[in-house]
Amino acid sequence: MKLEIITNMELDGITPYNFEKTIRKYTLYGIEWYLFTPFEVYSNRTLWTAIRINNMSVGLRLNSIGNIENPKISVSVFSKDKLSNDEENEIMNVLTWVLGLKIDITDFYILADTYKPLKQAKEDLYGMRITTSPNLFDLTLLALTLQRSSYGRTERMIRLICENYGELLEFDEKKIIIFPTAERISKVNENELRVRCKVGYRATNIIANAKLIASGKIPSLIQLREISAEDAKHALMQMKGIGEYSREIILFALHPCFPIDVWSANIFCKLFEIEIRDNPRKTMSILKEFAQKWFGKWQSYAYDYIINDLERLSNKFRLDI
Repeated sequence: MKLEIITNMELDGITPYNFEKTIRKYTLYGIEWYLFTPFEVYSNRTLWTAIRINNMSVGLRLNSIGNIENPKISVSVFSKDKLSNDEENEIMNVLTWVLGLKIDITDFYILADTYKPLKQAKEDLYGMRITTSPNLFDLTLLALTLQRSSYGRTERMIRLICENYGELLEFDEKKIIIFPTAERISKVNENELRVRCKVGYRATNIIANAKLIASGKIPSLIQLREISAEDAKHALMQMKGIGEYSREIILFALHPCFPIDVWSANIFCKLFEIEIRDNPRKTMSILKEFAQKWFGKWQSYAYDYIINDLERLSNKFRLDI
């Protein structure tokens, strides 16, 4: 679909805000993570990406025109039809939320200074914010493809899902593919999804959850954000193949949480000098209690800063990961 109508707007944020480190995150082994879609293009402080808001697909050109201490983002929105005032306001509000522009991380940085690994991560990633997608199905796909998988393999599965079933948007001389809708995936043959996108056993749960979300039986992300963390987790319990870890992946930017599996639990235990037990579940339980007690409402930020700085932290603290 070609998008030719351009609407310009400007967003500002709470300092410190690092545009590049927020939208271009690097995980272990040099894997670069996307903001909204793996098909984004980034060059010279400008990101071309695309997003679906209220069933409307729009292209985005995000350009940092400020700095860490005076954050400002110029936004060009590319759409098929002229946007109404309400649609413009909705896009501004959604982008402000998903980019974490209005999150004051001052207290988190004070907390980070009391833990050596977090202090180092703060210095390495100064001004970084947690980001999210505004679409529940996008995050559900992420949660399911992260199960028993490396970041690299997860990214490859998501790319294949988007290539085979997503929507191609053409704007500003760029071609960006965005995630498919839950409605689209709900009609896909399970074996076809498994083979084309190399998702293995995950195909069953991907399609089952696509049907649930398409039916409206699961609250939207905005609705999940407005209720308590426990109520939000309970609302997601009806989803297939979505356990505690996957629920926290989905709710990561909405409510404080610490989504760990066996691999990441070992890393965090080494960094925070917590004894690793023979029983992995016991280790994860102890670590979650530690995160709740010492990081509280900043659990998600503590997790995100560590995960996105693992390569440098592993070298500095001599971790075998």
